[in-house]
This record gives sequence, C-alpha cells and structure tokens, in this order.
Amino acid sequence: MVCGIVLNLYHHLCMELKLQLEAFFSCVVLRLAQSRHGASYQQQEVVMEALVNFIRQKTFMVEMYANLDCDITCNNEFEDLSNLLSKSAFPVNCLLSIMRILALDGLIAVIQGMAERIGNGSAILEQVSFNFEEYIPFWTVKCEGYADPFHWVPFIRRRKYIKRRLMIGADHFNRDPKKGLEFL
Repeated sequence: MVCGIVLNLYHHLCMELKLQLEAFFSCVVLRLAQSRHGASYQQQEVVMEALVNFIRQKTFMVEMYANLDCDITCNNEFEDLSNLLSKSAFPVNCLLSIMRILALDGLIAVIQGMAERIGNGSAILEQVSFNFEEYIPFWTVKCEGYADPFHWVPFIRRRKYIKRRLMIGADHFNRDPKKGLEFL
C-alpha cells in the first residue's frame, strides 16, 4: 500500500518530492530489497515489484539520474537501483525465483527506456567541453531550458562531472587532507 501511495505521489508531485523520493528509495526500497534489518522474502518481493512499477514509468529513471545522481547533495540512487537490479537478477548459486524475474524485468524496462530515448533522437552524443576559467558556484547555476535536450543534457553532464570530481577529492582528503585540498 505504501509503495502504491508513493507511486501516485510521484505521478502528481514528482518535481516537488525530490528529497522525499530519495529518502524513500534509499531508506525503504533499497534496505528491504537487500534484506537489511530482517526483511522477509515476501517484503523483498513486494518492494522489488514496486520498484519495477516505478521503472516502467517513462521518465522515472531519467529523473532519478538527472535530479539525484547529478546533484551533489543527493545519493546516487540511479546507480544504487541499477546495482540492486543487476545483483538480484544474477545472484550467485540461486535458482530461478520471482525476485530474479522481477529484477530482469526491471533491467529490461531500463534498457527499453534508453532505447526509446535514443530512437526519439533525444540523446546528444558529442562530448561537452567545460570551461573552468571563470569560477561560478555550481550550486547557483540553473539550466536554461529543460524542454530542449540540447540545453539540459550538457547541464546534467556538467553537474555529474563536478559531483564525480568532488567525490574523488573527498576520497583524497580522507586519505591525506593536504593532498585532498590540493586536488580540490
């Protein structure tokens, strides 16, 4: 029931519920699906089915990637959900189960969504060059237009690049603060 309510909220308020969706997927879906905190097989199955229902929504995975994985303040939910699906679809030493079938169905839905977007010509394949000569705080930069992929795809790529670099810098800083600050 909770998964159905969240799916309805996503349909009607997806742009306003960014942080709530992140919390739902990281704290509920991923924990239950990975059998953390003693989740039963039935709970795992229900959560996996709900996840597949979300993935079947045309823009869900694109929005997860653009709004969460490319945002420096959010977790990499697209990456975590993709890892969950692949681990569940191809577990080690496990017979065919409903969980595997659901996970495979989810992976297929993700791939079909990518193929549809590529088929519609909404993908931009050329590399975007970044100009870092003039410093602009990345948290103040806004996309000029989300309706046109020629505007938002480079914007999202830049945000993901910055997030990746900051994560590498944080890793360097955790090992050696002086070198980490030099890198950043």
